[in-house]
Amino acid sequence: MKMRDMNVMTASSESGGAPTDVAPPSAKQYASVLASKSLVKIPEWIPDYRLSMKDGIPAIRFAPHDLSRSEQTMAFSLILKFSAGRPALNDIRSHIDLHWGITGKCVVGLIDPRHVLLKLSSELEVTKVLYGLHHLSINLR
Repeated sequence: MKMRDMNVMTASSESGGAPTDVAPPSAKQYASVLASKSLVKIPEWIPDYRLSMKDGIPAIRFAPHDLSRSEQTMAFSLILKFSAGRPALNDIRSHIDLHWGITGKCVVGLIDPRHVLLKLSSELEVTKVLYGLHHLSINLR
């Protein structure tokens, strides 16, 4: 009989010394302990698309409902470009929190080494940011 199938008999003071059945702790498998946790976040939605050729050039076709859903997903987003070098994302988040007056949720994400995606919660927030950027010189370094 395997160890995990056996019940362990113990005597407890609460039961007056009578033996009680106690199940052994579940054993973790070696592979599950060493397996790395995936840090990649799986997207909630991936649009349907078709690959085709148009005049000898590869083309990707999206259904109209997927295009409108993509537009809704990015409706309140801005792309920030850093020509002279991008500061750390935490520095960008701190600067936005301290100086931009955004009251809603703001998500800061990296697109590439020079571009940052800023997803805001409403059209009002986008307007506040664009108005503020136009009237303020922003120095992150």
